[in-house]
Amino acid sequence: MNQFLQLEKNLQDKGFKNIVGLDEVGRGPAAGPMVFCGFIYDSRLVEIEGLNDSKKLTASKREKIFRGLVNSKFKFGIGVIWPAEIDEFGLSYCSKLAIERACKSFDVEPDYFLMDGNLKVPDKYLFKDHESIVKGDQKSICIAAASVIAKVFRDGMMDLYALNSAFSYDRHKAYLTKLHKDEIKEYGLERIHRKSYNIKI
Repeated sequence: MNQFLQLEKNLQDKGFKNIVGLDEVGRGPAAGPMVFCGFIYDSRLVEIEGLNDSKKLTASKREKIFRGLVNSKFKFGIGVIWPAEIDEFGLSYCSKLAIERACKSFDVEPDYFLMDGNLKVPDKYLFKDHESIVKGDQKSICIAAASVIAKVFRDGMMDLYALNSAFSYDRHKAYLTKLHKDEIKEYGLERIHRKSYNIKI
């Protein structure tokens, strides 16, 4: 875990106090929201047993870690982008909009942004120090925390959609699996499908 924490510790040694890790879930699915999480680094994250990139965790482990993060009074924010917004504005603009939404709830001013993959800060934060890190959720503990929060939050939303739909959103989370494709063939596109994706089956 020490190596996992080194990135944030190095930034703290340089004088940065409010380091935000950013990650998103839901860019690829054909339906449903895209969810971003901004998570402010806290040294207590080392106490969250098993914290890692959400993709490397089972659903039950993600749920357990999610509860630990939520119940420990860490500082984080969530930004949700709806399918209609993706269709109207596109992924690039919506990604930046989601980051702004995720950071609105902070009671401190971020002074450094660590972003997973090729995420970019919105214009509002361009003057802040920031970097995009390939596989950042495996190298930064606050990005890993953000990835777990975003994943569990979005999965929960898709489970709720499934309660009032013929689609098995609780199983495929709107990724274009064979099951999802078969359902589109049978039922057509729903309101929450992203029409701009030009879904072809």
